[in-house]
Amino acid sequence: MTDPATGEKLAEHALADAADVDRAVQAARRVHLSDALTAMRPIERGRMVQAMGRYLIEHKDEIARTLTLEQGKPLWESHIEVEGAALYFEYYGNQARAAEAAGFPPGAVNVLCWLGRDAGAALAGHADVNQIVFTGSVPTGIAIATAAAQNVVPCMLELGGKSAAIVHADADLRPSSPPIQRRRFVNPLIERHGMLF
Repeated sequence: MTDPATGEKLAEHALADAADVDRAVQAARRVHLSDALTAMRPIERGRMVQAMGRYLIEHKDEIARTLTLEQGKPLWESHIEVEGAALYFEYYGNQARAAEAAGFPPGAVNVLCWLGRDAGAALAGHADVNQIVFTGSVPTGIAIATAAAQNVVPCMLELGGKSAAIVHADADLRPSSPPIQRRRFVNPLIERHGMLF
């Protein structure tokens, strides 16, 4: 990972290959087949997910600083991104550490970084993967769906666009247009262009 302003190296991450993908899938499969999570009451599992969000909030300054250095975006925007992520499933970048800190069993959450097609194709086409959820580009989504189809794996794909919004034909556009327009221009160099349906 490099600083786009200076080219300075900020951090290093190992890039996954097909063997790493297989190890991660097998670890997740072991947890899925065990009683490590299924024996828990739903409220206990929910508390673990909430703990992941708390972990991100507790480390938001460090995470936001890294996002800003890596992407060149303003620090305030990085803070919003981290806080927003904590409200969802609790973001990808620190998922493994957050999951571990929250008490998930080893192998339940696996985070892999890679470049190129090999690791992605290995994951999408892996016989032990039960479902794929992907957000990203149309060409990558097509490749994932093609690989997943070989094993008849259900896919949920959100492809292309940026800040899509659905506005009904009879809606008053005055209150909804400004936030949609603002979001379109947040982080414009990193994210794709918005769409309004």
